[in-house]
Amino acid sequence: MRFIISAMCLAVSFLFQITLLFPSVKLSNSNDTIILNNLKVLESSIEPGKFIDTNDEFLPYDGTSLKRKKQLKETMFTFKSDFIVEKNLYNTDLSLVIGPADYPYAIYLNKKILFKAGVIQNNDLTANITNSYNIYLSKDSLLIEPEINVLSIEIYTTYETMPIPKIMISNFIKNSQYVFWNNFFSTNLVQAASTISLIICLYFIFMFFAKNMKDMSYLYFALIGLSFPLGYLSVAFTYEGVNMLLLTKISRFWQIFASVFLLFFIMEFTGVSNSKKITKISIAGMSLITSLILFMQTTEQQLTFAFSIVTNVVLTPLLLGSVILTLISVIKNKHKPSLMILAGLIVLIITSLIDIGNLNSGIIPYCWLVPYGFLFLILCLFFYLSYEESLTYFASIKSKDELARKNKTMDVLFEKTSDISNNLVASSDILDRNIHETVTILKEYDKNNKEITEKILKQISHTEKVIDDISFCMKENQKIPQTIVNQTQILKETSASIKKMDDNIEQILSISEKTDRFARDLAEIAANSKDIVVKSKESIEKISEKSIFLSELLKSIEDIAEKTNLLSINASIESSRAGLQGKGFSVVAGEIRTLSNKSKVNLKNSFEKLNEMFVIINQSNELSNDVTKELFDIIEKSKLSSEMISEIANMVRDQKVEYQVIIDSSKKLLSDTNTIKDLSCVQDNENKKIEITLSELNNSFNQTSQLLESQFTNQKIISVSLDAMKNALSDNKKNVDKLKETILIDG
Repeated sequence: MRFIISAMCLAVSFLFQITLLFPSVKLSNSNDTIILNNLKVLESSIEPGKFIDTNDEFLPYDGTSLKRKKQLKETMFTFKSDFIVEKNLYNTDLSLVIGPADYPYAIYLNKKILFKAGVIQNNDLTANITNSYNIYLSKDSLLIEPEINVLSIEIYTTYETMPIPKIMISNFIKNSQYVFWNNFFSTNLVQAASTISLIICLYFIFMFFAKNMKDMSYLYFALIGLSFPLGYLSVAFTYEGVNMLLLTKISRFWQIFASVFLLFFIMEFTGVSNSKKITKISIAGMSLITSLILFMQTTEQQLTFAFSIVTNVVLTPLLLGSVILTLISVIKNKHKPSLMILAGLIVLIITSLIDIGNLNSGIIPYCWLVPYGFLFLILCLFFYLSYEESLTYFASIKSKDELARKNKTMDVLFEKTSDISNNLVASSDILDRNIHETVTILKEYDKNNKEITEKILKQISHTEKVIDDISFCMKENQKIPQTIVNQTQILKETSASIKKMDDNIEQILSISEKTDRFARDLAEIAANSKDIVVKSKESIEKISEKSIFLSELLKSIEDIAEKTNLLSINASIESSRAGLQGKGFSVVAGEIRTLSNKSKVNLKNSFEKLNEMFVIINQSNELSNDVTKELFDIIEKSKLSSEMISEIANMVRDQKVEYQVIIDSSKKLLSDTNTIKDLSCVQDNENKKIEITLSELNNSFNQTSQLLESQFTNQKIISVSLDAMKNALSDNKKNVDKLKETILIDG
């Protein structure tokens, strides 16, 4: 019993301490609003309803982003808070308001399920992140003072870290008003703006086709208008159970291309960098690749991470590019309408920075501002384009007034035209009479021209005949100068050849005299050489005789050597018989034999040399005989040559005298030929002048004939023109009559 009492005391003490740490809030007035900030939190795996009945392990919650301490793929955060409702509010309709959240959650009041938002299905968590909810608190679910109401909220997350939304309790009508305006600015107004953007998109697509698809700024603006509802599809088209991952992918895709179309619109609108098509293709290609990367993500966590990178790499540069191009247009090109676009871009950037700051700080704002910044930009563009269309409308009204003024002027012009047409009819009659007279004159002129042409043609025929006769004579006369020229050339060449031959004769005569002297000298030399050759032959014969004697002498010495050798052999034999007494004699006999052998060898060599000398002497003797014979022939021929050269020299001297006579005759003939040539050239020049004069005269006749022929042609053309003028005058009268009728009808 004591143990039970002690346990109860400890429990009461613990509850008292908890109450001191997290005091319950009290709602005492129907117009009051209490915000539940005294929250405790417990992190666990997803097991709905497990921790509703317990208070163990709950920790204070500081109101900031959710912090995971356990490594779980899916995490459930259970929040608890207490509040007290006074008795005087028992009959008051109360409600609980909870703001937007990006995760599913369930609300329990006093351990009973009160409300659910989002879907948990097949490990897929989806939730509406834009709407606030006003949850009615029935009297059956509420506890009245002194009892304490316990509010439990289970949050189911995978990667989300958004703080728990604001939780308020107040009277139902007040909360309904709050939730209406909160949802109006967070969702409903975005839905309405999306509808308006679609209408604007259709209108400007119609304008694009109405302008023959030439003004691309209308198309880009229509695509911007289409991008707004599709870019915020995850805000404007959400309901419980919708596939938020797919909606978010579509929204992110069109948010990227909204920035692309905005940049293209500014390039087209301002004219800055608009001509560089490769730039547009590169930007569109890069944006398409990043969008496809976003579509490849399989979870919202991956999609959020990928989009944060795309925001830094693609969206931010696109927006900065739009701002820079707009600033260039305003500052450099002084394009004042760009100020409106610049204002819209600045508002969009400011709202983006505010929302990014709230996300980084873990603050859930009353509503997200980026859609309104983008809507403001679209409205700026719309109002400017509408302003341009209004200018076009006023210009059309001005054109209409101008057209009315011109119509009035045309009426005056019709009156004057009527007067002119009457005058034109009178002038046409006068012109018709003049044309008739002109035709008569042309016919008479044609007759005279024909007579003149016939006479000129006869004269041309006679002149051509004379020219042909003169040309024939000139051709015949031209042969004489050419013949004279040829003869003159031949005489010149003959004279030159004769002169050259005379020079050659002089040289031949000089050479003949020198040759005669050389022949005489050669004969004397040959005669002298004859004696020398004879003496040389005698010397060779003497040498031959001495050689024969020397040969016989060597043969005698050879016999002596043979006999000496034989004696040395006999002496050796005898010394061997004598024994020791004949030993000394044997040595002498050996030396004698050795000497005899050496003598034989030397004699053999001498005979060989002597035989060679005999051969040479015989050859020299034969050669000497041949030389002597040839030398005698040379002497005889030299004498004959000397005599013949003398005769040639005499003949050359006679020929030189005859050539000199021919040269003198050629010079005289050449002089006469040149005189005839000069006379022929003078005659030829005179004939050419006569021919040229007659040719010019003939050309003049031909030109006159051609002029007359052209006159005939011109007369025909004039006749045709006059006929055409008659027809034109007739048609003109008819047209004038029709014009009068038309003017009368219009009048």
